[in-house]
Amino acid sequence: MKAEFTVFEEDGLFWHVPKAEENAAMATPGAFRKNPHKTKIAACRSALTEAVAMGATELHLYGFGSTTSIKREAKRHGIKALVYFPSIATKLS
Repeated sequence: MKAEFTVFEEDGLFWHVPKAEENAAMATPGAFRKNPHKTKIAACRSALTEAVAMGATELHLYGFGSTTSIKREAKRHGIKALVYFPSIATKLS
């Protein structure tokens, strides 16, 4: 099972939503911005925690706030992490 999230950057804070909600989150970020983090890795760790809770075997991270350093942590949980090139569209500030 794969877990897909988009990580946004907004005013120096980072937060994530399920990939399926990316367009809606870009249109109305206030409705989706929950628990913003001060660093990219913290937002990615939060997405990893959700992936583990879902029983995912793959973590796919999209967006401006994603970071490749989450790969090592995901591997420790038995999850393969794939981090895609950042999209400027997900930098909302």
